[in-house]
Amino acid sequence: MLDKIKEINNALVYMHNYIIEAEKDALVNSPYNELTFTEIHVIEAVGIEPKTMKEVASKLKITMGSLTTSVNRIVQKGYIERKFDKADRRRIFINLTPRGVEVYNFHEIFHENIIGEITKALEEINPEVLNIELQKLVDVFQRAE
Repeated sequence: MLDKIKEINNALVYMHNYIIEAEKDALVNSPYNELTFTEIHVIEAVGIEPKTMKEVASKLKITMGSLTTSVNRIVQKGYIERKFDKADRRRIFINLTPRGVEVYNFHEIFHENIIGEITKALEEINPEVLNIELQKLVDVFQRAE
């Protein structure tokens, strides 16, 4: 049984590392290579609809200070813009610029391609069953939070 646990651990670690490296490679070889791995994930977390800084920090599970540092750099690069809430200037909304939307779409396509490769490799497994089993893993991680 211990060998099976090690195999599962090795598989999860390998997949995690593979996806991170594939994302970094895709980013470096893209027109958006001025962005860091962290910055592209901030853009992903902002998404298409404006969000407050607090919402994005919560989604990324980072501090407001860390997010502010990243957002400052991304604003300077022209991918995100900040807007203060007129009723409460302490609330800051961030949204993607047209260039930020391009990056967001680029990143979404990257993930769609990865999922496409996975489902093609596992075509003998019903995608609905795979989704149910993967959701069980997600549930385990969410309970650990």
